[in-house]
Amino acid sequence: MDSSARAEWESLSHEAIPELFYEAALAFAARQEAAQRLETALEVYARLVREAEAFPGIQSRAQAR
Repeated sequence: MDSSARAEWESLSHEAIPELFYEAALAFAARQEAAQRLETALEVYARLVREAEAFPGIQSRAQAR
């Protein structure tokens, strides 16, 4: 993960509301994917699939990627 992506991820990690964190993480992963940073995108999508059970819409969108 490059320094700007790392800084963005660090900023996201401070989100206290889980649904907002997961939505932001999904958007972050999509940006990483678009930038061809596929390993980072895959790690984030996999985390969302594992951890976002309470938010099935987010979980299914991550799984579809």
